Amino acid sequence: MARVQEAVLVLSIIMASAAGITFHYGGYSGMGVGHIVQPVIASVPFVQTHSEPFDHHPIYGYSYTVHDTHSGDTKTQVETRNGDSVRGHYSFMEPDGSRRTVHYTAEPHTGFNAVVHRTPPQGN
Repeated sequence: MARVQEAVLVLSIIMASAAGITFHYGGYSGMGVGHIVQPVIASVPFVQTHSEPFDHHPIYGYSYTVHDTHSGDTKTQVETRNGDSVRGHYSFMEPDGSRRTVHYTAEPHTGFNAVVHRTPPQGN
């Protein structure tokens, strides 16, 4: 408990000194007006060791398919990009057995556009 009281006293002295308040408490004396504590700010130099080249016209394509017979998880996705134009589609099985397919495009002038199709469950 004595350490907590000592810590509170020290913090009070620091805060009062920062505010320019003069005080006396037991054997402690606060700093007078004009002796404001300034914070110390440490800086660490930043050294860049590697920079990635920036591609102004990225081109890529990818696709994947999942068909897990154990969990029933079935989905696909295909996407291509050529510069600022992205096109793709993905599909997955809904809990009711229907398939949702989304065809999408993204371009600077038209923005993001998606068309959603739903295929009813098979056998219905």
